[in-house]
Amino acid sequence: MNVTVSDRRLLVPLDGEIDLLTAPVLGAGLQRSLEQSPRQLAVDMSRVSLLSAAGITMLLEAKTAADRLGVALILVDCPRHVRRTLRMTDLHEFFELDPVVQPSEEPVGCQNSAHMR
Repeated sequence: MNVTVSDRRLLVPLDGEIDLLTAPVLGAGLQRSLEQSPRQLAVDMSRVSLLSAAGITMLLEAKTAADRLGVALILVDCPRHVRRTLRMTDLHEFFELDPVVQPSEEPVGCQNSAHMR
C-alpha cells in the first residue's frame, strides 16, 4: 500500500474491485493507517472499479474506528458509480466526500495488496 503523508494527513489510494475477497485486506490496511495517529485519513477512491456490500461494510468499519480515535476519514475523488452506490445506500451524508486529491503530496510506504496502490 502506498501511503502519502502530508501534515498529519494520510492519503491511502485504493484500486480495483472492493468486494468480499479484497475488503478484509483493504480494511486491515486502513486500520494500520489509523494506528499511525493521523489527523486525517483520506481514502482515494478514484481507481475503484466496484464497491460491493462487503466494501461498504469495510468503509463503515474504518469510519467507525476513525471516529473513535478522533480521526477524520474522508473519501476522495469518488467515481460516479461509487457516489451513486453511497447515495443509494443513504451513506453519502455519513461519509465526508472530497472531490480531488491534492497533487502536492508524495507517496511513501509499502505495497501490501494488488488492490492498494
